Amino acid sequence: MIKGILFDMDGVLFDTERLALQADDAVAAEMGYTLSDTLKNSLMGLGEAEVRRLFYEELGPDFDYDTFLRRVLETIMHWIETRGLPKKPGVDALLAWARAQGYQLAVASSTRAPMVHKLLARAGIDGYFSAVVGGDMVPDAKPAPDIFLAAAKALNLAPGQCLAVEDSHHGVCSAAAAGCVTVMVPDILAPTPEIESMCAAVHASLEDIPAFLADYSGD
Repeated sequence: MIKGILFDMDGVLFDTERLALQADDAVAAEMGYTLSDTLKNSLMGLGEAEVRRLFYEELGPDFDYDTFLRRVLETIMHWIETRGLPKKPGVDALLAWARAQGYQLAVASSTRAPMVHKLLARAGIDGYFSAVVGGDMVPDAKPAPDIFLAAAKALNLAPGQCLAVEDSHHGVCSAAAAGCVTVMVPDILAPTPEIESMCAAVHASLEDIPAFLADYSGD
């Protein structure tokens, strides 16, 4: 029986994956670099340490990743402050419905926890969540299962009692490895057959989640 819902943040609650990719391109260009599509597509859902490793692998060990990261975060926050924080369609309705149904809710994100709290508060949805687990709170970020295991534990639930909602391949791998019932709502990358096999369902929108939960039997 599903008793809790664990949400990824970027690409699930907020349409921020595209902002991040645009900021990556803009800051890299300022620094005299061009990022390959292969690199950018591999970043979604990963923790900071692995992202750093991939940048060094593609751009070389002399790449100033710390300056890059600082400028990217500044750029994203500037865009959010000037343009607003874009929510994914159906977020508010789903959260209100889930709370009314008695589900416990948590965020399980590779983003650092202080930033997660900041964005949830800015969007006015922080009050829905009983727990937040960020990538800085666990030994290994996605695709390792640590974040989802920690989020389930924070709700005092077994992973198998939790629905995990993810948009990225790395996130799906993490949730499935943790033993969560996993639903993918693709954002930028469509699921491969392997990724789809890890999911209880793949849906086009968060608006489909209530119907999925109403039908889910766990068999």
